[in-house]
Amino acid sequence: MFIPTGYDGYSGFVLSNILANILHPWFFEQLRTQEQLGYAVFAFTTSLGEQWGLDFLLQSNNKTPAYLNTRYQNFYQLAFKKLNAMPKKEFEQYKKALLTEMEQPPQTFYEEIDRFLPDFARNNFAFDSRKKLIKVLKTVTQQDLLTFYSNAVLQQTGLAFVSQIIAKEVNKEGCAQLKDWITYPTASELQKILPIEVDAK
Repeated sequence: MFIPTGYDGYSGFVLSNILANILHPWFFEQLRTQEQLGYAVFAFTTSLGEQWGLDFLLQSNNKTPAYLNTRYQNFYQLAFKKLNAMPKKEFEQYKKALLTEMEQPPQTFYEEIDRFLPDFARNNFAFDSRKKLIKVLKTVTQQDLLTFYSNAVLQQTGLAFVSQIIAKEVNKEGCAQLKDWITYPTASELQKILPIEVDAK
């Protein structure tokens, strides 16, 4: 999980969604089709509160997390080069595809309700988030995309979170040793440091 700092919810949503649409096929092609490292291979958007970023997921039945981490790192650099080399016309096509999706009228009652729920949950009774997202999407540039990716994935300027799960019968040394990262051996150890909010109501 990579969620960079310095982006509001609108720009973060737009940039992470465009990137996920671009990166998922590349990630799948490289690590699943070519390298055959796993059976579940995804790149997708992720959020924490109102901040948006990118998630990369790979489940493998024959490679250790340590080895997979080397392939992740290789992909991150490769993807950045491909993003830099992407023709402007291709970038605009990704923008247009997302814009078309966002401007399409809801097809069912439940789709229409879903468009209001996020604003309702945030007490935004102007219900104007979609309009603001579309406005940001129309102005976002390819350089914005590159900067977001670099900040989130390469420089890790915000939250960077790695989860490693390995079979009991496999030596724990198979886990990636991440320098300068805080390591929690179990999910319960991580939960102990997380704040607990109690609703006074």
